[in-house]
Amino acid sequence: MAGDEALRWIARFARAIVLGAIDMLIIVAIFYYALPQIISGPQELAGATVEREGAGVVIVSIYLLSIAARALRGTVLSPVFRSSALVMGLLLTLSLVGSGVIQIEQELGQAYARISLDISPIVGLILGFIIAPSIVAYFIGYLLWIASRGR
Repeated sequence: MAGDEALRWIARFARAIVLGAIDMLIIVAIFYYALPQIISGPQELAGATVEREGAGVVIVSIYLLSIAARALRGTVLSPVFRSSALVMGLLLTLSLVGSGVIQIEQELGQAYARISLDISPIVGLILGFIIAPSIVAYFIGYLLWIASRGR
């Protein structure tokens, strides 16, 4: 009996590792590649590039949080870890994009033009509308799961 319980936990943890990797790939695809590309598009037109160095620790933490959320499915900690993984994805995007200030400098002969636009409030709103509903949905899903078990 105890051996079956141990095998069930090992299988559950192995499944959590595989599904956590899939979750991490989705979060990284969105927050590491897609959103920084969209947000920094005007800067890249001006010749600036997005620096993608030093994000390894954040990506590993997203992976570990995803594994913990999957392994603890059915507990109150699962939506907490899933939400934390999304917040880490948000931090990853913000670290890649920078301060949200677009600066375009152009020199034409002896004339020099510099345009600066602060889009950080817009970036915050966009990311907030992406992150907030997802976090709320995790907790609503958990509460609905609890309610369905009570029947």
